[in-house]
Formats: sequence, C-alpha cells, structure tokens
Amino acid sequence: EDDALKSMLCNRVFGIGAIGICEIKATSQEKVGDPRFQMVYHLATGPRGKACGTGTRCSLAFAQDVGIVPKDEKTFSYITYEGIMNAIITGSLITQTMSNNCCLLEQYDDLNYFLDVDWWVHVRFVEDGIMSHDIVAEGLAETDTEKYQKIRSPSFILAEVVGNGVVNMRCFDRTAKDYEEMYACGTGGVSMSIAYLHKYNLYGKARQT
Repeated sequence: EDDALKSMLCNRVFGIGAIGICEIKATSQEKVGDPRFQMVYHLATGPRGKACGTGTRCSLAFAQDVGIVPKDEKTFSYITYEGIMNAIITGSLITQTMSNNCCLLEQYDDLNYFLDVDWWVHVRFVEDGIMSHDIVAEGLAETDTEKYQKIRSPSFILAEVVGNGVVNMRCFDRTAKDYEEMYACGTGGVSMSIAYLHKYNLYGKARQT
C-alpha cells in the first residue's frame, strides 16, 4: 500500500517501467474448485485499479511458475476487483474470462465510443493520419471532460482503419506516472475491437476464431 514504492517501481527510467503493479495474494482453498489466488491491481499513481488485461495474463503465468497453481492444472479460478474469473492455460496460450459487465456504454457519435471492459476506455477513430495526432494532449483533454468526472479517468485510444479489418491503434492512460504514450495495451485492443464492431454494425455477426 506504499504509494511512493509503487511510483518508484513503475518509473520508466529508474524502475521497471510500468503503469501498474499486479499483487498476488494466496487464498485458502477449502474445497476443490475454489479460487487459487486473489489478484490486486495497483496503479502507478497509487490507487487500486479495476483490472489490467496484459497484467492479468502475466499474473496467471507467474502464479503457475512459482507453484501457487500446479503445473498440471490447466483450468482454475482467481479473484479480482470484478469478482471471480476463470483462466485456461494451454502451453504458452493464456485465456482469461472477462466480467459480464463488459460492454459499450455510450456511442457519442460515429467516431467516439465509451466502453467498460473491466476498465473504462474512450475509443476515438480518426481519418486524417493517426501519427499526426498528439495523443497525450488529446487524451488529457478528453478524459478531463465533465462526463468523466464521476469515474476514475478512462484510458484513451486512437484508432485508424487502414484496410478491411485492419486498424492501427495508439494508447494513452492518464494514470501513467509521467503522462506518456503507452507502447501497447491489451485492454485497449479489446475495447477498440468492440468499438470497431459497433461502428460497422458487425457486433453479434463476428465469427470467433
């Protein structure tokens, strides 16, 4: 719970370089099938976050590597901010469930979408060259608007459709300590994909592969 320690560990120059820390807490299994552990996600800025898709997958693999989850146990459950989730590990492939609350919350217009995918995300589609945008300035301006004052600041995604089903994406999260663009964001990618399906009226028609 030491906010200064979290900030130091997440520093990109003198620390690990991250927007948050995943803490794994062992649980006492009273019966077969009980959650193997609890994962708590801490933002680099101090408070607890709802979830981190990439961080969760890393935590699942780590829990099995250190023996919290037996090596031969491929399916198990774990506890998060959103409740009990399930995981499947097959070789190097890690699959995790998301909460039933994941959805498009609001479509402001044809370019701007607000989603909850175990974290709040604002997705903006652009059509004038994604690299011409100052994503940090746009992200700070958008996530500081009145409509987002009652929730913790959402992540901000810029997306540009460059082909049939091909989308370039950039990510910004104002919870990052130094307000820098992120190199990647799994949760943002899921959000952008859902927004894309809504934008082109494909939601419910997409074939799972």
